[in-house]
This record gives sequence, C-alpha cells and structure tokens, in this order.
Amino acid sequence: MLAGHIPIETPQVTTTFLRIFAVNFFIACGAIVLSNLFQVGNTPLGYVIGMMHSILYGILLGTNSFGIPAPARFAPSLTAVLQRSGAFEITAYIAIAAATQRLTIWRSRSWLDSHHERVRSWREWRLNRAEIGVIVGAILLLAAANYREVVQMHQLLG
Repeated sequence: MLAGHIPIETPQVTTTFLRIFAVNFFIACGAIVLSNLFQVGNTPLGYVIGMMHSILYGILLGTNSFGIPAPARFAPSLTAVLQRSGAFEITAYIAIAAATQRLTIWRSRSWLDSHHERVRSWREWRLNRAEIGVIVGAILLLAAANYREVVQMHQLLG
C-alpha cells in the first residue's frame, strides 16, 4: 500500500516501466524473500505475503480501485483477470516465494508462539539450479507484466 504513494507515472513508457518494475521487484519481491526468513509451523511467511497480494488484488479488481481505474468496474470473469497485469505479477510473486522458501532462518511452532528458534545461519543459504531458474523466470514474468501495465496505462491516458 505504501508503494502506491511513490510517483511512478512519467510521459515516457521506458521510465514508467523502470519505476513500476523497481517498486514491484524491490518492495513486493523483497518483502516476500525477507518474509521467507521466518516460518510458522511449516508455512514460510513469504507465502502469506503472496496470499495477501492475491486478496488485495481481488479487492482492487472487484472495486476498480486502481490508481488509474478502468472506465467501468469489471464483471467477474477470467477475461477481466487476464486483461490486467495483476494476476501475472502475483504469479511471479508466488513463484519467488516458492523458490526461496528454503531460506528460512527462524521458525516458530505456531502463530501464537512468540519464541523463534534459529534453524540455520546466513552462511547456509543455498539456491539450487531449479530455484534460480524459477526466480529468473519469475523476474521475466514480472517485467513482462509490468511492461504490459505501462503500455495499457499510457494508452488509457493518451
């Protein structure tokens, strides 16, 4: 929600794309990776952040409460979801959450347990080739979704 207050709109497609991509990459993806440092039970917290993005996007899509709203609210349909870039961004976020879920350093037994036990150190962080491939694919998907969003935004604003 804080990212919505960052000025991202410029007259040029390229600079607007770079700003939107930077916000999504550093803030949204960064929050997911940092959240995956913590795990509650068997749930890495990066998945919780991904689910929150999904819920928030559903609310924004259903109420047409975007920074630049569509001319009318969307009727619930697969077409409405696929016309916007949000579903693709969220797919990228979930892929990054899945690829980094083994980076957990601290774990709690339950949501009500305030005690965190250390399960590994920073030096033990390792990503295998498959995880790196998923991260690269997710970043490319995020970039494509963000570019699509910028093109749609510039077409809507003229």
